[in-house]
Amino acid sequence: MLIRISGKIMNTKRTRQIKIRKRRGEYRTIYVPSPEYKYQLRQIAGKLESKARALDKEGISHGFTRFKSPITNAAAHVGREFTLSIDLKDFFDHVTPEKLKGKLSKSEIELVVENGAARQGLPTSPAVANIAFSPTDAAIIKWIKINNMDIIYTRYADDMTFSFDAPKFEIKLLAALRNIIGRAGFKINDRKTKLQRAIDGRRVVTGIAVDKDGVHPTRKMKRKLRAALHQKNVDEARGLSEWCQCKQPNPPRELSVSQPCNENDLKQLTKGWRLRKVNIKDIPERKSEKISNCIIISADPAMYLGMSSFTNGWTSCMNQKNGEFRKTVVSWLLLEGTRVAYLYKENDTVTFHGVERHKMHARCLVHTLKSGMVVYDKIYGNENEISELRQALDGWGALPVDSVKIVGDSRVVGAVSKKYGAPHCDNLKVKESRKNGRMVYVFYVDMAPST
Repeated sequence: MLIRISGKIMNTKRTRQIKIRKRRGEYRTIYVPSPEYKYQLRQIAGKLESKARALDKEGISHGFTRFKSPITNAAAHVGREFTLSIDLKDFFDHVTPEKLKGKLSKSEIELVVENGAARQGLPTSPAVANIAFSPTDAAIIKWIKINNMDIIYTRYADDMTFSFDAPKFEIKLLAALRNIIGRAGFKINDRKTKLQRAIDGRRVVTGIAVDKDGVHPTRKMKRKLRAALHQKNVDEARGLSEWCQCKQPNPPRELSVSQPCNENDLKQLTKGWRLRKVNIKDIPERKSEKISNCIIISADPAMYLGMSSFTNGWTSCMNQKNGEFRKTVVSWLLLEGTRVAYLYKENDTVTFHGVERHKMHARCLVHTLKSGMVVYDKIYGNENEISELRQALDGWGALPVDSVKIVGDSRVVGAVSKKYGAPHCDNLKVKESRKNGRMVYVFYVDMAPST
């Protein structure tokens, strides 16, 4: 269906379907999102992943989550005598709006659900499925504890794995799982249910062989690697070689007060949010500083680019759906005298486009003027957090830009090339100027009466 919006013809169909043939002759339906829809989903993918991790209090899920992988999933089952593997049938198709109520907002559910479910192929579906299945994971763990059973349980997407040492545990366990999973509205794929014994050799968990000593590549993967090397398929051989090394994922990086300017993070965020590319060498050198408990005045590029995304729920014009103002955050990043002040909570983080940062519970821009004065602009956030950030900034010596009398030069230190566009300003003013033969924007504070 085509409609005309602001003179442009747009396709309102969010996805198209393709069928992929399975080994047994059946077909798997993949939903391919339109570029616009895919972009919308990617905007909230990090937030959903963070929510899924928060709900996974026992650390059950290893699939499609940061710092975990098939390797970490398999490693949990090292040294056990028996392993029961269970596959869920049509996992994503059973993630319906009813299973997401109370966990996601109505608007989020409407966005991530297509044709009544979180369909395979949508970038948000793995995180959404983990969110929907989290109560079932909790119920399984509760049953294991109540029955005082020594069972290791992990899940990689729809692959559930249980390892134990007592013989015939699987009979009672499987009966309980059918009941718990069935009541939750999911189905077990009996054809893929399998019990492996250590006495018969290495057990295979999510494609990784495990025994009493550790994790190992399977014979099948080593044969594939040899074939790729023989055929000189460089890319495939590189990937298979990485897999066969059974490397653990990199550990989570400590989020420091003075987060360094990371070129990879910069590339991922500018690409993910469709922002103008920035050469890391063009970013002015500034320092971050902690001015009180859990309050930072930051020079981290990620906090500029995500100044209204790395939050605990509030937003501002910089996060409008049409991206009109988001594209101008690059100018703030390149303005030497401007930093981002924010209030955060310990261990409260969020991820966008693979980049993890503190959640900002309140945020404002802090500007250093050529006169030497430091002023802060409008504060965004929730009421109590806004008050807390304001008190900290006042105590630090910054002045509210909308009520202070400026003494001396009221311009913000630095200028931004006109090619980046003038960002949306709350209380600052902007004008064009010429510097070293090129057009730039300079920013300044109006002379305001003293309060």
